[in-house]
Amino acid sequence: MNKRFGQVILATAYLPPVALYRVLVNSDVVVLENCENYQKQSYRNRCYIYGSGGFLPLTVPVLREKGNRLISTVRIDNSKEWKKQHLRAIISAYRSAPFFEHYFDPLRFLIDQEHEYLSRMNLSLIELILSMIEINCNIKLSNNYCQDFNGLDLRESIHPKKGDFKVGGEVWESNEDIKQNGQYHQVFAHKFGFISNLSILDLLFNEGPETLLRLKI
Repeated sequence: MNKRFGQVILATAYLPPVALYRVLVNSDVVVLENCENYQKQSYRNRCYIYGSGGFLPLTVPVLREKGNRLISTVRIDNSKEWKKQHLRAIISAYRSAPFFEHYFDPLRFLIDQEHEYLSRMNLSLIELILSMIEINCNIKLSNNYCQDFNGLDLRESIHPKKGDFKVGGEVWESNEDIKQNGQYHQVFAHKFGFISNLSILDLLFNEGPETLLRLKI
């Protein structure tokens, strides 16, 4: 595989979108920012899947605390039944996907664990899915906030409210890009059409071993 990038820094994300995994797969070293202030309404504690009603957000509840909080200190609110809700939604959305049964059990086992910190859980899930698609990726957490990162800084580039994002002038995730490179099978595409840049789960459950080929550039 020809790697496009050297060192890249990204914000943490819960079951990240396809665009973020494209960066992971095509980078030599990936740093996950662990010392930034937590940001609401971002991929840090949410993902989007394709349910029977279309676009479906899944949000991990976090404990509310006053003031700015480092992402490394943000704790999950496990008093809520979010794990049961997320797993039920994932099953409903993908149980008829071609590779659901092959990949779901390890994912369910990991989500079911009693995680305390959001960023640590996110990293565990990211590493699990990378192992599923059989790719070695050098990922590390930052020890301090990198104001001037020596590499490609994509911390603010992949965000649910920003849509398409560019790397070196190239749009990495857009409907036009998908049309040019081929849409993959989606369970409910016959109802709502193809939806791009969903959680990596959408690509994994629908394409299975072909996932890595879809991510390479």
